[in-house]
Formats: sequence, C-alpha cells, structure tokens
Amino acid sequence: DFDTYALRILDALEAPESTDDAYGSCGICCGPEEVLSCEGSCLPDVLLGDTLCDYKFNCADLDFDAGDCADPMANSLVINEIDPNQGGTDKFEFIELMSISTMEFVLDGGWRLDVINGYSDQGAPVEVLHSIILDDDSIVFLGDRVVIASAEIIADLPFSVARFEMEHNFIQNQHEAVALYRFDGPSDEWVLVDSVAWGEAVDGFGEGEPGPMDDATQDLSIGRCPDGKDSDDNASDFITMPPTPGKENICE
Repeated sequence: DFDTYALRILDALEAPESTDDAYGSCGICCGPEEVLSCEGSCLPDVLLGDTLCDYKFNCADLDFDAGDCADPMANSLVINEIDPNQGGTDKFEFIELMSISTMEFVLDGGWRLDVINGYSDQGAPVEVLHSIILDDDSIVFLGDRVVIASAEIIADLPFSVARFEMEHNFIQNQHEAVALYRFDGPSDEWVLVDSVAWGEAVDGFGEGEPGPMDDATQDLSIGRCPDGKDSDDNASDFITMPPTPGKENICE
C-alpha cells in the first residue's frame, strides 16, 4: 500500500547526513547510511536485504538485493480482471492485477505490463500498444490489487489500491491480449509471469484457449472466478461479470 514504503525508509531519513566535503574519486559517492543502487542512485541502505525484492538493487553487484530477488517467481501477480469495451466511447477501461504471493513485494520498476494488439491485417505481426512499468513504490501484500485504468476508474478506487492512470482507449476491444512480466536480476531478462487473450487467440500470448469476449452492451468485464484462480487456461479461468475494479470479483 502507499504508506508502507515510507515506513521502511523512516529510520534512514532520521540518520545524520555526512559532513565530509570530499569523498575521493569514486564517481558517485553515497552517504554513510546509503548504498549505490544498480542504476547509479543513492538509496537508504535499510532497503537492501530487508526481505522485499527491490528492482533498484536487483543486480549481481548487490547480490540481487542481498538475496531478496533470487527467485523471480516468489513474488507473483496475476492479471485478474479486464474491461476493454464499453458502450459508446471507452472511458472506463481497466486492467486489474492481484497478488497471489504469500510474500509482500514492492512495485519499484521490476514489473511491466504490455497491452497487445493481436489483430494481424494481411499477415502483420502482433503489436505492443503500451508497455507500462509499474513504479510507484507501493508494497503489495497477498490479495492486494493493482489497477491500470482511465481517470474515471482511478477516481473511484479504494484508497489503498495501487493505481496507474492511462488515457482513454488504451485497450482495444477484441482479438487482444495483455502480458505481465517480472524482471529477473540473475538472468538480466524480463520473465513472462502471466498472459491473457480474449475473444480470439493471439499469436504468442495468452494461456490455453482465449477467455470470453467482453460484452459492451451489458456493461460486463472479464475476470477470474474465483479471484486469483490460475489453471493456465484463459477459457477456464475467466468469465464475464459486472466490473469491479479494485474490489472482489463477482462470480455469479
């Protein structure tokens, strides 16, 4: 949630600043209560090896956050609900993610969501419409939700839900997919964690058969039933349902 990350660095903020004027020729030099991150910024050293995998420490030089990032699948989100299509102009689109991990983790740039256009006109390849880096320093616990959505949806989310605002029409309506990736420090690669296609199969994306089409005439989304269910088959895991961004899915 939004407040927990601040508590992690409170002790570091209270630490006295270094009074040294010269640090030698080390290039970028950090204070006594800081550590140089993988990307070259100085961050509070209390974040290193604190049991939470921090993307900014997920490199070999820092032993993959002192071991916190050794297993990229230990911290897991799934794509839980999608509403790509509404009647008229699509102003209420959203993608909801949900944590199914027993360990908490931080959204500090190590997660990426790709929105895919699967329609291949005259043999054109699939296209990544948006590649969204999840980076707001929220800490996510088991059962927490993360919503990527238009401003209209963001405005009505519960306060504790992490959110990332997108423009209208950021998801196309049919023959589309979304794919969720986690950065793996040891392999220095983005690892595919989850992928959902709906309506029609999308080459290279989705799990098993595609999920159902979203029906704009009935104000429905597609979502996992129950929440978080992942059998690796979109057709089995997803049903049409009333949209519930940031809240429990309605399985009726």
